[in-house]
Amino acid sequence: MTYNKINTPIDAHIHTPWSDWKKIWPWKLNKEIYCILTNHNTFSPKEQDKINKITKKNNPYWVEISANIWWLSVHILLYTKKINKKAEKKIEEIKNLQKEKTETSIETLKKIIKEDNEISENIKEKINNISYETLAKHFKVKQPNSWHLKKFLDGLNIEKNKINVLIGKIKEKEKKEKNIKIEASKEDIEEIKSLQWKNSILSLAHPFYTFWWDEIKFKNFLKKHYKIFNAIEINSQTPRNWVKLIKQQARKYWLILTFWSDSHWEKSDKHHGKLWAMNKYVYPKNIKENIEKFQKIINTTIIRRKV
Repeated sequence: MTYNKINTPIDAHIHTPWSDWKKIWPWKLNKEIYCILTNHNTFSPKEQDKINKITKKNNPYWVEISANIWWLSVHILLYTKKINKKAEKKIEEIKNLQKEKTETSIETLKKIIKEDNEISENIKEKINNISYETLAKHFKVKQPNSWHLKKFLDGLNIEKNKINVLIGKIKEKEKKEKNIKIEASKEDIEEIKSLQWKNSILSLAHPFYTFWWDEIKFKNFLKKHYKIFNAIEINSQTPRNWVKLIKQQARKYWLILTFWSDSHWEKSDKHHGKLWAMNKYVYPKNIKENIEKFQKIINTTIIRRKV
């Protein structure tokens, strides 16, 4: 059991269905545990209410929203005490868009490999048999995405450079077909923000993964779009130099920090953090201060200072 040195185990970025909890939980839930169950593009109020009943805490609801902003696929964490029905409907639309995006990527891949003589017929046959449903079954997830598609290709006998080329071609085609809405837009997020802003937190999830070592791109993105968020995440796998960078940008734009593990239990591998894991490069004092801010925003209405 890993504590974050604040006396109370805390994790508000956990991906796991309620049915799996007994398998993964090394101890019984108790009133000292503060945790928020998470899903992609789906609120889970019934499951969270079960946790809140056991822990005797009124923890907020949570959803990880997939969006396309500035031609970047970003994930935005929405925490709220009360689910607005209009916002919930909008997020359900985003879930459907995400499914359409994955299905579009699969079909685009199939078209690309037809003209590729470097890929064997055996591999082509395996790729032609891919569907949204087969990806979901293979990875044991409800909502497969482009990451799962790439991981599936990694498992085939194709050299890594070739896989990167194929994925690049898919992204290029999607970028050109601007008339096809395949993911939530900045406007969608702004609409959710307007519906949910009171007592809510919108945090930019795992920026290190999104921008992948490109510090300039990350800074330019925040400069252009920081008003969408009131928080930014340092997840458990963020390296030291990016922890420093994220903290600097958070101070610059008056964003609070969230720190959670981003633990995925559908597919347990080294890339996903363990339950309760906090980033080792963040001081407990910083975590405590920002968790207090997090709870204050969730429980009251705070207007962020202008930058």
